Amino acid sequence: MAVLKFIGRVLIVLSLVSSAYLHLQVPHLSTKEFSDNYALLDNLSQEYLQFDLPWDNVYIPHSD
Repeated sequence: MAVLKFIGRVLIVLSLVSSAYLHLQVPHLSTKEFSDNYALLDNLSQEYLQFDLPWDNVYIPHSD
Protein backbone atom coordinates (compact mmCIF):
# COMPACT_ATOMS: atom_id res chain seq x y z
CA MET A 1 0.00 0.00 0.00
CA ALA A 2 2.87 2.38 0.74
CA VAL A 3 4.27 1.78 -2.74
CA LEU A 4 0.98 2.81 -4.37
CA LYS A 5 0.80 5.94 -2.23
CA PHE A 6 4.37 6.83 -3.22
CA ILE A 7 3.67 6.25 -6.92
CA GLY A 8 0.51 8.37 -6.66
CA ARG A 9 2.43 11.23 -5.05
CA VAL A 10 5.14 11.05 -7.70
CA LEU A 11 2.53 11.17 -10.48
CA ILE A 12 0.82 14.18 -8.90
CA VAL A 13 4.12 16.06 -8.57
CA LEU A 14 5.08 15.20 -12.15
CA SER A 15 1.73 16.42 -13.47
CA LEU A 16 2.09 19.71 -11.56
CA VAL A 17 5.63 20.21 -12.86
CA SER A 18 4.69 19.44 -16.45
CA SER A 19 1.65 21.73 -16.23
CA ALA A 20 3.79 24.56 -14.82
CA TYR A 21 6.38 24.05 -17.57
CA LEU A 22 3.69 24.20 -20.25
CA HIS A 23 2.20 27.39 -18.80
CA LEU A 24 5.62 29.01 -18.60
CA GLN A 25 6.45 28.10 -22.19
CA VAL A 26 3.11 29.20 -23.69
CA PRO A 27 1.46 31.66 -21.26
CA HIS A 28 -1.20 32.96 -23.68
CA LEU A 29 -2.75 29.47 -23.85
CA SER A 30 -3.09 29.55 -20.08
CA THR A 31 -5.06 32.81 -20.12
CA LYS A 32 -7.22 31.59 -23.00
CA GLU A 33 -7.95 28.34 -21.17
CA PHE A 34 -8.85 30.27 -18.01
CA SER A 35 -11.10 32.59 -20.00
CA ASP A 36 -12.89 29.68 -21.69
CA ASN A 37 -13.35 27.78 -18.44
CA TYR A 38 -14.63 30.90 -16.68
CA ALA A 39 -17.12 31.60 -19.45
CA LEU A 40 -18.47 28.06 -19.16
CA LEU A 41 -18.71 28.35 -15.37
CA ASP A 42 -20.41 31.73 -15.66
CA ASN A 43 -22.99 30.37 -18.11
CA LEU A 44 -23.74 27.44 -15.82
CA SER A 45 -24.06 29.72 -12.79
CA GLN A 46 -26.54 31.94 -14.64
CA GLU A 47 -28.56 28.89 -15.56
CA TYR A 48 -28.67 27.15 -12.17
CA LEU A 49 -28.01 29.82 -9.52
CA GLN A 50 -29.77 32.99 -8.46
CA PHE A 51 -26.66 35.16 -8.62
CA ASP A 52 -23.98 36.03 -11.14
CA LEU A 53 -20.25 35.49 -10.81
CA PRO A 54 -18.38 38.78 -10.28
CA TRP A 55 -15.68 38.61 -12.96
CA ASP A 56 -17.83 39.29 -15.99
CA ASN A 57 -16.05 42.51 -16.91
CA VAL A 58 -12.48 41.56 -16.05
CA TYR A 59 -10.16 42.48 -18.90
CA ILE A 60 -7.59 39.84 -19.86
CA PRO A 61 -4.93 41.36 -22.11
CA HIS A 62 -4.27 39.43 -25.30
CA SER A 63 -0.76 39.16 -26.64
CA ASP A 64 -0.80 39.18 -30.42
